[in-house]
Amino acid sequence: EWVTPTVLSVVFNPAIRFHYESGQFITVLVPPGQTGEEGERRCYTLAIAHEEAVVSGYRIFIRFVPGGAGSEFLASLKRGDTFLASGPFGEFHYRKPVDNRNIVFIAASTGVATIRAIVGSSEFMATSPKKKILLLGVRSEQEILFPGYFESRGVEVIPCMTRPENLTYGLWG
Repeated sequence: EWVTPTVLSVVFNPAIRFHYESGQFITVLVPPGQTGEEGERRCYTLAIAHEEAVVSGYRIFIRFVPGGAGSEFLASLKRGDTFLASGPFGEFHYRKPVDNRNIVFIAASTGVATIRAIVGSSEFMATSPKKKILLLGVRSEQEILFPGYFESRGVEVIPCMTRPENLTYGLWG
């Protein structure tokens, strides 16, 4: 599903269900022939908390790059197609702040998927501090992923846009 003009969402149910911590990623194998004689691997963050994934499917977000091996391959998939992946990998995950300090997240484009998974986790909801801010880098309003999601969980979003169409709040440049 295309969620912005340049970002694709892929929802999948793995043959073998696996547990992951919000912030971890999987590696997708781009088959041989897509990029040459050998297959290539591309890393994608699991974009929703594990407790959501077991109910609604695992989800990754891909910024489409014309000619990009991973994005071209994943964009070509049809409902019911399969792909090979391994994981989860990565050490980036939510850690409860010391002394209830404030949290500032910084993300751009599909990098916000990691933050979405963290903010959606039950651990974050149970232990997050009062003040939470997300500095979100995007080209324009059309590129904002998850509009309203972070705000509904008490996270103040400050958009930082390079080509805003109608910037009413946030930073430009």
